[in-house]
Amino acid sequence: MNYTPIPVRDLSDTSPEKLATELTVEELAEIDAQLRADKAELDKRRATFEAVLNEKFEGQIGSDLGTTRIEDGHYDVVVTTPKKVKWDADIVEEIETVLRDQWHEDPADYIVIKRTVEENKYKAWPKTIQELFNPARTVSAGKRTFKFEEQH
Repeated sequence: MNYTPIPVRDLSDTSPEKLATELTVEELAEIDAQLRADKAELDKRRATFEAVLNEKFEGQIGSDLGTTRIEDGHYDVVVTTPKKVKWDADIVEEIETVLRDQWHEDPADYIVIKRTVEENKYKAWPKTIQELFNPARTVSAGKRTFKFEEQH
């Protein structure tokens, strides 16, 4: 390769429009590979650092959810442990039936019912069923990804 690629650190200093016209596909592939490697290394470092923090302050945090303040030297270390709630869908469905049929309550007052359709199942349906669902279906573009595959 007979080019000098733009250092990854300089990418944010140049407009995307300018880079798009100046960089070759080979340079883009090299930058992509470098960014992926940098991200993987940064992710490893972040995981190690977070393990160090957990180890250092574990005895002072306990198992409390929420925010804990730890005074250490000239720093207040603010540790936030978020609450993560999961609901068992099968049990909630049983409760929905009890609310409706036995208690004569509207389950929608207590439960958010999300209805969705799996796209791969939709594609396998007969056309007449698809047409029934089409008014409820909106297709939009997701986040574009790029992958560079070197030709052999």
